[in-house]
Amino acid sequence: MILLISSPSFRLIHQKLEAFLQSLAPSTIIEKVDGSSTPMVSWLPEVLQPSLWGEKKVTIVSQAPFLGKSNNRQSLNKKEDEEALETLLKQKNNDIDLVFLYQGEIDERLIIPKLIIKHQQWQHLDVPTKDQAYSLAQDWIKWHKATISPKALSRLIEATYPDIDRLYQEIQKLIVYGLNIEEKTISMMVKPNLEDNVFELTNQLMAENLKQALKIYQDLMVLQIEPTILISMLAKHFQLFAKVTYLLDQGNDTYQTGQALKVHEFRVRLMSQAKKRFPLKRIHQVLVSLDQLDERIKKGRQDKVEALSWWIVNFTKTTF
Repeated sequence: MILLISSPSFRLIHQKLEAFLQSLAPSTIIEKVDGSSTPMVSWLPEVLQPSLWGEKKVTIVSQAPFLGKSNNRQSLNKKEDEEALETLLKQKNNDIDLVFLYQGEIDERLIIPKLIIKHQQWQHLDVPTKDQAYSLAQDWIKWHKATISPKALSRLIEATYPDIDRLYQEIQKLIVYGLNIEEKTISMMVKPNLEDNVFELTNQLMAENLKQALKIYQDLMVLQIEPTILISMLAKHFQLFAKVTYLLDQGNDTYQTGQALKVHEFRVRLMSQAKKRFPLKRIHQVLVSLDQLDERIKKGRQDKVEALSWWIVNFTKTTF
C-alpha cells in the first residue's frame, strides 16, 4: 500500500499518520526518512528490499521535494533517479508499504503526484472550518483529561484560527498551566495573531458579512488593539487583494498568483472567491475611504473606536 497524506497543517498530517500506525500490527517495523534532505537514491533501494527480520515494514518519507509547490521544486520533466519510483507507483504492489507526508500544496502537475493520484491513495486534509476547529480543540483538551469553559474555547479559537498548528501548541501550553482552562487564562496566556485576525476581518468584509466583521472588530477592541493600526493593516490587506485581483484577471491561477506575491495559496483562494463583488474600481474606493478615515481620526474629527466601527457597519455602500 502506498499512501500520500498532505495538509497545510503539520498537526493534522501527524494525527492522520498516528491513526494509520495504530492500525498496524505491533511488530511492524517503522522506518522514517527526511525527504527534504535525503536523496531518493539513498532510501528507495531500502524500500524495495524486504525486511531482514521477515516482519512487515512501513517507510515514512516526509517533505519530499518532488511532491509539492515550493520555490525550489523539481522540474516537471522526468529525472533518471525517479524512474524506479515511477515504476513502483504504477503497480498495485501489496508487498511495499510506503507513506509520503507533505505539509503544503501538492503540485498535481509533477510526475510523482500524478502517479500517486492515479494509481495509489491520496488523502488531503484541508484547513478545517471554525466549527471543525472547535471540535478538534475539544477533542485535544478532552484527551488530556482537561476542561475548558465555552467562553474560553471561543476566545482560544478567535486568537488562533485558521492556524491549526498554533491552536494545538497553545492547548499544550495551557494544559501545562492547569487542567481547568478559563477565559481569564486564555486572555493572560494566548496572544491573538493580529495578522490572521485582520485577514479574517478583511475576508468577512469581502463576503459582506458585516455582523461577523463587527464581532471580530469588537473582540480586537477588548484586547485593546489600536484602531489606527487596524486601519493601516486593513489597507495593506486590500492592497494585497487588489494585486491578487489584477493577477487573476491576467489569467494567472491561484498557485501562480501566490508564488508571485509570496502569499500562501489558501489565502489567494479565499480572496478569489470575492473577486466578482470587488472589481479593482471598488477596491480603490475602499482604499480611499480608509485613507480618509485615518485622516479624520488623526485630526481629531472622530473618535477612533467609533469611527472604525461605523466604517465597518457602512461597508456595503458602493461609495464611502
